[in-house]
Amino acid sequence: MTVRRARLHRIADVLRVAQLSDAHFLERGLEPEGSHGYDTSDAFEAVLDDLSGRELDLVVVTGDIADHGRAEQYEIAAAAFARLPFPVFACPGNHDFDSSFRAAFQAPDLFVPRVTQHGP
Repeated sequence: MTVRRARLHRIADVLRVAQLSDAHFLERGLEPEGSHGYDTSDAFEAVLDDLSGRELDLVVVTGDIADHGRAEQYEIAAAAFARLPFPVFACPGNHDFDSSFRAAFQAPDLFVPRVTQHGP
């Protein structure tokens, strides 16, 4: 408990956050909505490379995690986000379906709270 409190006091001064949005994960081989021709898995690899070695306290993912709101897409997203060496807080967007989204995000460092507080 003391270690956790010390960490919370430290991050109360400076909170280092990376924010990701509109990941639009989808199954390999499927067309993204609007047929824009992007590969979300490849794009995430670039994000993972960019964040590696950074000192962050958490990552916030804001909406449109899945391209079509299917359970399989959230499973792909959750597996991708679980590779990040930081706690990940995610909230759904207009492409997301809450029950499928919440069901997939069950890993220890993946959080889907409606509200979170960091620091005193």
